[in-house]
Amino acid sequence: MKSMMLMLCACIALFSSTAYGSCKIRVKKERALFKTREEASMCQPHRLPVPMTYRNFTRLNPSVEFVKRCDENLFCSERRMKCLPSKIKGRTVKASGFDEKMNPQCVKITVDEHQSCSCQCPGRKMCNPKQEFDDTFCECQCKKDVQENCSKRRKRNPTSNLMLDPDTCECMCNDKKKECGTGEFFSDEICDCKIIIKG
Repeated sequence: MKSMMLMLCACIALFSSTAYGSCKIRVKKERALFKTREEASMCQPHRLPVPMTYRNFTRLNPSVEFVKRCDENLFCSERRMKCLPSKIKGRTVKASGFDEKMNPQCVKITVDEHQSCSCQCPGRKMCNPKQEFDDTFCECQCKKDVQENCSKRRKRNPTSNLMLDPDTCECMCNDKKKECGTGEFFSDEICDCKIIIKG
């Protein structure tokens, strides 16, 4: 009875170690697979199918050529950016096809092959004179000197509620202009009413 119990314990121990070992292997495989997928999703050229076209040819063989291209859907750390080509080189591909009169011909087609890719802004917005384009966030931002000038105006008038409008980059009063009394005018400098001084 004792020997049977020992054998049973040994079997359980063997099964546990084997199961644990297989789990470790599976975890390692899953991590390796995740790493491969992660690397594959990085912004770099991949072989992608590109349809072949040549003038007004009706059919081409091959109709598709696998060419290194940047995929806009690949991973970029900044969500506004897209994976776009940073270096392009022409590549010549031979194909046979039929022209508009169905005459067979051998033609050379030049296709763009992407040598390298990088995360870029898909389109540069037109900024106003007080703004500059920020390539990191892909948007127009107020120029540094405009921000500093507005900050200086706030320091000169601590009671004013001046703020920098991020859309227009105008240093303006936060509250709507209030009604001023007789002989007063609203000053955008201090965001308050001032007495009209008659010369």
